[in-house]
Amino acid sequence: VLFSVLIWDTLKKGWIVFFSVLLILDALPSLPLILGSQNGLLPEIILANQSDKTLVGEAKEITEQRLALVDESSLGAMSTFLVTGYGEPVAGMYGAADESAATITNIKQIDRALEEGNYLYLFDRCLEMGNDTVIVQLDIIGDTSKAPLQKMDHAAERVGYQMAAHNDSYRLYKLNAEGNWGTITKYRAIGIGSAAPSIVRQFPVMEETERVNLNEFTFEELKDYELIYLAGFTYDDKVSAEKLITDLSEAGVHIVIAADGIPDDRGSQNQSFLGAICNSVSYPDLDTIEGVLETDLFPNGYREWSTVYLDGLDEVWGTVKDEEWELPFYGTVKNENIVMIGLNLTYYYGLTEDEGVGRLLSHAMDLSSDELPEREIVPYTVQYGSDRITVTADRDDVNTGLAYHDSFTSDQDIYSKNHLTYVKSGTTVISLKYPYLNRGIAVTVTAALFILIYTVHKRRLQTEQPEKEVG
Repeated sequence: VLFSVLIWDTLKKGWIVFFSVLLILDALPSLPLILGSQNGLLPEIILANQSDKTLVGEAKEITEQRLALVDESSLGAMSTFLVTGYGEPVAGMYGAADESAATITNIKQIDRALEEGNYLYLFDRCLEMGNDTVIVQLDIIGDTSKAPLQKMDHAAERVGYQMAAHNDSYRLYKLNAEGNWGTITKYRAIGIGSAAPSIVRQFPVMEETERVNLNEFTFEELKDYELIYLAGFTYDDKVSAEKLITDLSEAGVHIVIAADGIPDDRGSQNQSFLGAICNSVSYPDLDTIEGVLETDLFPNGYREWSTVYLDGLDEVWGTVKDEEWELPFYGTVKNENIVMIGLNLTYYYGLTEDEGVGRLLSHAMDLSSDELPEREIVPYTVQYGSDRITVTADRDDVNTGLAYHDSFTSDQDIYSKNHLTYVKSGTTVISLKYPYLNRGIAVTVTAALFILIYTVHKRRLQTEQPEKEVG
């Protein structure tokens, strides 16, 4: 706009001045964003102050492997720069562009756990990610009274972290571990599906998985878990998915299925699985095996749900009243080891932590929110090269705490679980190569060939057209 005004030959100078003033006035509100507060402080002083305030300076002095500053990037890019760029940098779990990180779902889960007060999950997953120091911003939890802070300190101690420093806004915790280390973990339960993470934060003993398709799992892979929780899962072959779940239940594995997350059948668009059919309902009161739960006692905004009840249950453990009908929403199917829960109660519990619903879910899943997985810290050595990472471990199935990328290749056995890299015993050389290089070249060559063919065809048409007109 400014350029068009300046080259307008017939425009009077008065109008040029008028439009220029309007443009300047339009830009004035943005100046503070560009110039800052203009407090006269040098960047070095600002960074030093922030380093002291956030306890990052103290944390970096005692960090040996990785530091987690759990603050939801409240300082913007400065949060990451204080850890990995300012002064003597150390490795950090968070990054300035963490949205594109391979472990972004892990990071978001830890952030949500802090907001919700699920501190056992927070510290256990920080341990899983290889952090020997953790800084927690207290402003995020809202209530900084004595009780929540004691709960946080107790959760940290149970996982193995001790409080090393604190101020009014931050708390610093240190793990008693030296050098580079990973973890070997045994989970009693596993959550599968896009909706499973919300309940996993309540029950940290439950393992998370990046796969949601049941057909990608095998019986051998799942048979050693005591409990499998399904919420928001998918399948390509319904028959084989149902067979997998039935076989696991008959082998003694307890299965809990959130009915609201059952996929629609192809063609009919009905939600059904293992013979149970989901039907829409809104509910007021729940008559359950744990007694009547009156939803008018629930928090505002959660007293009425549009969700599903279940037809086809073998044993009914809970019903919802809808006018004259008692509709089942909770019970077993096929055998006593397969439990289905409707009414989206698992998601509701993740939002509200209602005690009545919590008891109901504990009855179905036999889990406690105070239970942790069996996690053992094991040392390993790691060397970083320009195009490779060399890891040496003395144990099998060691979670290195390193994010797994599709550019990783190795002659040794490596695999990914929950976006993290696992190695076997011995020395593992992980090479960094361009992923899908051959396929990318093939696509590029094919596209170039088609462009060449199309160009030659267009030129031939252009040369033939005048000849036809002359003829």
